[in-house]
Amino acid sequence: MKQYNKSLMTVLEFEELEEDVIETKGKVLQDQLSYRLSAKRAYCPNCHTSTDGVIGTNLTCENCGETFIVS
Repeated sequence: MKQYNKSLMTVLEFEELEEDVIETKGKVLQDQLSYRLSAKRAYCPNCHTSTDGVIGTNLTCENCGETFIVS
């Protein structure tokens, strides 16, 4: 029942803002999904540790500090 009350409060908050709850939450989920589809496992060319990144972006290795482009 507590989960229902939280959901109801969320709907009421969005109604005060005159926004559509389903549309807003859908956009958030779509952004998360599109990130997952464009993310790729990359390996540092210096120390060969793996990390996730979006293709075409620069990543900095947490172990050695080298910056490289995800391809």
